Amino acid sequence: MLKQPRGAAARTRFKMWHRLVGSALEHAAEVSEETLDFQKLFLVQEDADDDDSTSLGGALAVMQRRWSEGFKASDVADLVNLVAADAILPDNTLREMKRDSIILRDFLFHAPTSSSFVATPRAVGNLLKSHVEEPVRHGEETLVLRKRQARDGVLTYSVSVSRK
Repeated sequence: MLKQPRGAAARTRFKMWHRLVGSALEHAAEVSEETLDFQKLFLVQEDADDDDSTSLGGALAVMQRRWSEGFKASDVADLVNLVAADAILPDNTLREMKRDSIILRDFLFHAPTSSSFVATPRAVGNLLKSHVEEPVRHGEETLVLRKRQARDGVLTYSVSVSRK
């Protein structure tokens, strides 16, 4: 891990700790022909109903379901603000949008917000950046928020899913 570029993806959400300590311990275990995988250990620990990881898992599941090909912070802000809800939608679609909006709003902004609250793409982008490359278990899947910068400089996000 220490030979990787400074911004390389860590295998846990504790990026600096994994880079300096965890990867060294994993390497030492590998040399002595043992197995040590902090990503798996942390995911098992999170299964004990950690509110933060449950909330992150739910939000990532919404993002993955809604935007499987990728999304921008403005897409998330629009859903949080229910921008498309002004259109005529079937009741079940509107209910689903409201549910997803609440899940994302609660995850990103934690505190109750007033009815006049408006999420901005910049605020959403800043909040999403802090969760990039954090693996979290959601049901039988491990979800990870990824980001990439487009040629025009706009950050786009996606959620990768692995089933184990």
